[in-house]
Amino acid sequence: MQDQYRKASRLATILAIFAVLFCTASCSEDPCSPAGGCPAVGPIYGNDFSRSLGDEWSVDKRETSPTGVQFLGRFSAELAQLSLTGLPSHTSLTLTFKLYIIHSWDGNSDNDLWKCSVVNGPTLLMASFSNTGSTQSYPLDSSICGGGGCYNCAPKAGASAIDSLDFSGPHSSRGDAIYDIAVTFPHSASSIVIEFHGLMSTVGLDDESWGIDDVYLWKGPATFPTE
Repeated sequence: MQDQYRKASRLATILAIFAVLFCTASCSEDPCSPAGGCPAVGPIYGNDFSRSLGDEWSVDKRETSPTGVQFLGRFSAELAQLSLTGLPSHTSLTLTFKLYIIHSWDGNSDNDLWKCSVVNGPTLLMASFSNTGSTQSYPLDSSICGGGGCYNCAPKAGASAIDSLDFSGPHSSRGDAIYDIAVTFPHSASSIVIEFHGLMSTVGLDDESWGIDDVYLWKGPATFPTE
């Protein structure tokens, strides 16, 4: 009887190991759902800018907000590039990050734009942002800001946090807004260059500036925030 029990126990252990291996192998691009019993798929790349920057970034500029948030920036009408190589096999990627819009962005009234794009690839985000009385085009989603093509959204529409960074300066009364960005796009190459670009009409960190934080690249579709 004990031998039979041991054999049954060994068989159960072997079957459990095969189940885990099969589940892991069957999880291709899509993050496995808890219901599927598959382990979570981690990001291909991630940076919360709490440490010094690597060579993958074209800039080496970090700042800490008065509230203690450390991020990449601040930037004016400037460009930051993220270059990655050796990506695993994939057919699509998801980029997630926090965008910080700081001080007196004037949105549609002054064509204050911000852009994120893949070099030799798609534009992932191109929108105006406003911390003043002007409208903005972000989030380009009629369900959030009221239809009509959604190019005249209220200032700071779609922001996940408002006036939380607490920057001082001559335009501090304009505040700040944080946006949680997640964009899935087709991609299959083993390398990628992503550009983050401020296109504001007014140059000067104490007038209009921006930064990014928690930049992650995922294989296949993902949502923000992502575990």
